[in-house]
This record gives sequence, structure tokens and C-alpha cells, in this order.
Amino acid sequence: MASGWLIAATLGLAIVGLQQAIGWQLANAATIVFSVGAAVAALFGWLAHASARDPHQMAERVEAAYPELKSCLLAALEQRPTLAGGRFGFLQDRVIRQALNHAYGHGWPAIVPTSRIAGAVLANFAAFVLLMFVLAGLASQPNSRSLAAKSRGERQALPSDRLAVTVEPGDTQVERGTSLLVLARFQGPQPADATLVYVGQAFQPDARQAGKPDLTERMNMAKSLDDPVFGGRIPVVDGPLDYHVELGELASESYHVTVFEFPRLVRADARLVYPEYTGIEEQLVQDVRTISAVEGTELTLLCHLNKSVASATLVEEGGPTMELATSEEDPTTRQATWRCEKSRKLRLELVDDQGRRNKGRVEFIINVLPNKPPDLKLAFPAHDVEVSPLEETDVKATAWDDFGIRRFGLTYELVGGEPVDVVLGENAAAKERHELAHVIRLEELRAEPDQLLSYHFWAEDAGPDGQPRRTESDMYFAEVRPFDEIFRQGQQPPGGSRQQQQQQGGENAQAAEKLLQLQKDIVNATWKVIRRELPDAPSAALRTDVQSISESQSAALDQAKELTQKLTDPQSQAHVAEVTEAMQRAIDRLDEAREANAVTPLRPALSAEQAAYQALLKLRAREHNVI
Repeated sequence: MASGWLIAATLGLAIVGLQQAIGWQLANAATIVFSVGAAVAALFGWLAHASARDPHQMAERVEAAYPELKSCLLAALEQRPTLAGGRFGFLQDRVIRQALNHAYGHGWPAIVPTSRIAGAVLANFAAFVLLMFVLAGLASQPNSRSLAAKSRGERQALPSDRLAVTVEPGDTQVERGTSLLVLARFQGPQPADATLVYVGQAFQPDARQAGKPDLTERMNMAKSLDDPVFGGRIPVVDGPLDYHVELGELASESYHVTVFEFPRLVRADARLVYPEYTGIEEQLVQDVRTISAVEGTELTLLCHLNKSVASATLVEEGGPTMELATSEEDPTTRQATWRCEKSRKLRLELVDDQGRRNKGRVEFIINVLPNKPPDLKLAFPAHDVEVSPLEETDVKATAWDDFGIRRFGLTYELVGGEPVDVVLGENAAAKERHELAHVIRLEELRAEPDQLLSYHFWAEDAGPDGQPRRTESDMYFAEVRPFDEIFRQGQQPPGGSRQQQQQQGGENAQAAEKLLQLQKDIVNATWKVIRRELPDAPSAALRTDVQSISESQSAALDQAKELTQKLTDPQSQAHVAEVTEAMQRAIDRLDEAREANAVTPLRPALSAEQAAYQALLKLRAREHNVI
């Protein structure tokens, strides 16, 4: 095929040479040359297909490349089924399998190098491109009559009594970079041919920029079937030009073409000034449509346009528009600066002085990456525990943050006492998981049986505003158990039913245990709301969540009152009175938080809930019957 294109290109070059040397003209030369090339390429393609090599010849090439085959492949090709059902014999099957196994383990296609195939493809493409250039040159050659008429310089105005012509579009304005169709409609005797002549540098932008003089181009106009119309198209109009139509030895008047441009975006750059806490230097990202920036980044979008415009705006669906200001350094550059707080999808709209708008849709996608709070995970013991008053309790956790942790530590307290803050580390590196570990010595805290120790880990990083932000983990409890508990052997009930065993364990103790679990759930729920909410900006779910917690606390209070009626000893009744008093304080504070839609009353509510939880610990059974 490459040979066919080269033969046609050579023929075309010969025709061009004759036209330049002696002025010889061949009608439809481009069509003839292309037809010759296509025919020769098709012929050579058929010959190549017809002369495909014999499989035995290919086998010989493989055998020559891999001598270890020892004619195995040639022998395999010669095998024919000898058994019933078209099956091969044992030795035949061995020969064929030996050849196939060699093919699987070796690259037989590599015998014909890939570079040779790629070279053939490249040669075919290059020869075809050369032919296209030759055809373009043939199509642009003027006919002999036009050349002769131009050499004599015999141009006259069209006499109205002999031939009337209307040139469309006449004086006009077109978009830069588009083509221009010129039609010449005539009345009177039909001219033999028509030529479109245009003068300027609109079709040579490089020459215009270099300050070269205007050039003249001539183009044969095509006749439209039987209609009295000649047509010609200027391929690209890149600047102002003048044109006229020549009909034989006559010429029309000259017309002027001006150009305009729709406003359009040439390139968009983004200047990113990251928050100080990230430690990332300022960046200028060029030619962007999608921008990713961390929350709090100052983004300046620089839109470089093809010309100055009357207005440039960024439009967000369902949001406000943003006007881009003109740069002091370049009037064709518009820019806008804002602080990245949420992800956005913006559309650029341009309007020039003539009211023209940008044709293409230009969109910018701004992905704002949130500054996530530190991630805290409790590693040990990762659940509530029971401890003795003399115990040393190990607690461990891990912390991770995307931009580093300023401080991290542990807070613990015995209910009713002052909380203790322990700083376990400072200035931890970003995107690394750090270990937090501490030993809580209950003896130093003077812990007593039935007291409640609550603890949680915390970490401080820089928030989106650059100010310290504390994140707290879930709250865990350590219940201080007594040193001594009494276990007695109980009497086996008749039938050994499970229900009778539970009755012997004491209904009151079971009720206290259930109430204890419910109170723990209330404490955890209140703590989660406190962790979630911001003091200055409560969420919409605050009222609903606090209402649910208050209802749960009221239900727990009712159960505690029912338990009071079942108890007979004065000490247990005193403990229950302490429980109900603390629960009522918690309900009052929760109702206050709900009515005011405020977070502040939740802290005293949590303290009251923990006090009720601690008082319930005193109702746990100290004596047990073991069956």
C-alpha cells in the first residue's frame, strides 16, 4: 500500500512540475492522481494477500530459528488422522504435542520482528500523508485561462448590458478561524469559468505577525449543476481581507471582510495559599479545570481570555454569582479570590462589548478537602472494667491526624471529684498513628468501693480557622469493687428450674443491675451529644436528641422509685434516695438544655447522671448463693 501511495504522489509531483514549468493544465488532476493511487494500492494489497506463504515455508523459518525442534514442527504438519473418528495415533499425538509445547514456551511470532511490522505501518502512513499534500497542491493550482488573463492584466468592470453578477455575502463580518463561502450569481450569457481572488494575510497569520506585505490568492470557483451560480470557499479567515470575483476577462467590484472573536477562555490558573497550620507552601497550578484544596485555603482563580470583555462571572447552580475583576497587569486576565469552605461547581460566563457570549461551556470543579479532627481509638482495655481501690490500671489508645497533633492526653475523674488532665505528648507528626499510654493509680486517688472512675482520651489539632480544636474519645468507666464478697452454697431447688435460681439470687439485685445498665447508656448518650455539638452553633438535632435522653432518664427515675418501695433496709433506701435525687437533677438540666437549645447545661447534666450511676453501684449485691 505504501508503494501505491508513493507512485501516485510521484505522478502528482510530475504534474505540478509541468504546471509550473510550461503552464500545462490537466483538468481534475487531483481526482485522477488519487484514483491512480487507490487503484495501485488495492492491486498491491491483493497481490500481497494472494502470495501468502505456504505453512511449510513458515514452519521451515521456525525450524531455522529454533534448531532444537529437529524437524518436529514439519513432522507435525504432515500428520493425518489414522484412527476411527478422526483421531490421531499415539506417536502422532506425541509429535503434535511436542510442537505445541515448544510454541507455548517460545515466542514464535518474534521471528518476524515487531520493528519490521511497525516500520511498514509507518511507511504506509507517511506515504499517504505525502499523497494528501500533493493532492492539496494540485487542488490549489489555478487554471490556464486565469493565469493567461492575469498575465495580460486585462481586467474590466462588468458591463450591465452584457452580464450582471451578484456576489454574496458582499461586505461581511465572520468569526476568526472560520471559513467563508462566496457565491457569484450571474444573469446573462454563461461565463466559461469564475475565479475568486482574495488579498490579505487572513490566511497567513504567521506572515501577519511578522509584518510581511499582503499576499494574493486565487481559487477556481465551482459551477453548481445547472444553476447560474459559481461557488468558492476560503478555508480559514484569520484576519481582514478584500476579495472579488473574476468571470473570464471581467471582474466584480471588491468587497471587504472583517473578523471578530467570541470571548473564550485561553487558560485558567489557580493560586493556592494554604492555611498556616498545614505547613504547605503557596502553589500556582496552571491550566486547571478541577482544583482540590484543603478547607480554609485562599484560592485565586486567574482566567486568561482571548480578549478584554465587558463582564466575566462565575455562576453556581442554586448559589450566588461571583464577578471576576480585571487584572492590573493584563486587561485580558480576570481573577477572583475567595476562601474555600465547601465544594462547588462553577460555570464561567463571558460577555464582550458587543454582547457576544462565550460559545463553549467552561466549568470549574472546586473540591474542598475537610480538615478532619484527630482519629482516636482506644487500644486497651477498650471496654468498661471493674478495679480494686489499690489497683494500677493501664489505659492505651492511638491518635492520627491529617495535619499533625499539637497536644494529646488523657482526662479522668472520680465522680464528685475534680477532673485530672494528663498531657501525654505534643507536636506529633501528621499522617502517623501515635500511641497514647498512661497508668491510673487508684490508691493515689484514694478510691473507695462503689465509686466510679470515668476516663477518656483527647487530642488537639488546628481547626479550619487555625485555632486549637479538641477532639475527645468515647467515655469509659472503671467501677471500684469492694475487697470482699461473700459466696455461700445455696440449696438446690426442687426440679432445678432456672426461674427458681433467679428468684433465689434476689429480685431487687437484678432490678438494680438492669437500672445500672440503663443509667450507663444514658451517660454515654449524653457524652456523645456533648462531643458532637459546638457550643456556639448547636445542630438541628440537639433538641430531639436531648428530648430522647430526658425521656430515658425519666423512665430510669420511675424504676428507681419502684425499687424504693421494694427495699426494707434503711441503708439501701438511703442509696436509692441518693439515686433519685441525682436523676432528678439530671432531668432538670436536660430540660434546660432542650428549652434553650444550648449545649452548656449538658455538662452539669452529665455530672448528675454519673452521680446517679455511682449511687446505683452501692445497691449491688455483696452476698451470693452459688448453686
